[in-house]
Amino acid sequence: GRSGRCRRRTGETGLKAFSDGSCVRLRPAYRDPIWSYDFMHARTHDGRAFRLLTISDEHTRECLAIDVARWLTSDDVLDRLAQLFTQRGAPCYLRSDNGSELTAKEVRRWLSELNVNTFFVERSRTPAQASPSI
Repeated sequence: GRSGRCRRRTGETGLKAFSDGSCVRLRPAYRDPIWSYDFMHARTHDGRAFRLLTISDEHTRECLAIDVARWLTSDDVLDRLAQLFTQRGAPCYLRSDNGSELTAKEVRRWLSELNVNTFFVERSRTPAQASPSI
């Protein structure tokens, strides 16, 4: 089935573990098994804040969507993911940080119902400590 294909090609967790407890994030070997999604924040020239929801394929680094708005909610995340899943099929895994819109109960429940696994990356204190999200 689909879940067996995902595990076989990407590994059970998408990480390679070493005996010392460290691990390295594995890159997918083909298009679509792992997507990343995240929010970015910016300001207009007059100082007004806005947000961007970015979704990308980790293998091809293709940008699948960028939604821009003053306010983006978990419902906006669900709407965009539903559209992408309809167009491309659901990925095996979605990787994100622990942002509230991305870990909201309704988002996690919906992804679970579709058998899409989630990876949550801890936020780093400095950009130098952060692993790339795409």
